[in-house]
Amino acid sequence: MTEIDECKEGKVCQCDDCTCKNTWSGFECGCRGDKLYILEHDTCIGKKNHLKLIRICDSAEVTQSCLLL
Repeated sequence: MTEIDECKEGKVCQCDDCTCKNTWSGFECGCRGDKLYILEHDTCIGKKNHLKLIRICDSAEVTQSCLLL
């Protein structure tokens, strides 16, 4: 079985602050600095923005995006 390096292929973890770690069964995306990675948007956000999103989700109708945060 040939291992595919999705990180080298540049198909995953594409945002400016994203980091990519190749694993045997796939890959892991993360962020540089003190940021959080949001998979469904392939982006990194600051913790202040993350807390703001949680507040919005708590005060609005719960959606699938809110549940994933």
